[in-house]
Amino acid sequence: MAMSKKDYVAIAKVINEQVDLALNFPPAKAAPIIAGLRNTAENIATYCGGANPNFQRGRFLEACGVV
Repeated sequence: MAMSKKDYVAIAKVINEQVDLALNFPPAKAAPIIAGLRNTAENIATYCGGANPNFQRGRFLEACGVV
């Protein structure tokens, strides 16, 4: 079954919530957590872009809070 916009929004929301939680840590501790979340979001975006030519990578990464 193909993913829908609703799925992309849900995934981005989960990642964004984790970024927000990481921002409560001191910068030295938050930075590697956020870097890992950014990497995860970029990998998901690469997959979704390959599966759906209409997928908007930049919009997804922005919704994840990693750009």
